[in-house]
Amino acid sequence: MALGRPISKGVYEQHITRQTIWFAGKAVSASGIARAIGGEQSQVSRTFSGSKRGGALGLNGLRKMAAVLGMTLDEFLLELDKHQEELAKKGGRVVDGHYTRLAQEAGEDIKTIREGGIPKPRISDIIPAIKD
Repeated sequence: MALGRPISKGVYEQHITRQTIWFAGKAVSASGIARAIGGEQSQVSRTFSGSKRGGALGLNGLRKMAAVLGMTLDEFLLELDKHQEELAKKGGRVVDGHYTRLAQEAGEDIKTIREGGIPKPRISDIIPAIKD
C-alpha cells in the first residue's frame, strides 16, 4: 500500500540521512512524525523497529501515525508488519545499511586511488575535523 498525502510537513524526507526510515516505499522522518503527533522520536523509532523493550507507541499513537502518513490504521498496520519483517530479515539493525554504505564507499575510494585518482570527500571524513 502506498503512502497517502501526509497531513503534516516534514514527514517525508527531502534529503536522505542516517536517520531516514524507509516505509512503504517512501523515505520518512521519525522526528518529523514525532513532531506531528506530539510524541518522542525514540517512540516512533521503536514503533517502526518493533522493539520489545518498551517505549513504542500505543494504539492512540499508531492511529496518529497512520493519519499523519495519510493512511488508514489498517493500511498502516499492514505496512508496519511488512517493515518489521524486513528489518528482522536484515538482522533488525537499522544501522547495518549505514555500515554497508560505508564499506561500499571505502571500496570505491580504494579503486579510485589504485587508478591514480583522488577519492571523493565524504561527510563522515569531515565531521571529526569539525569537532576538533
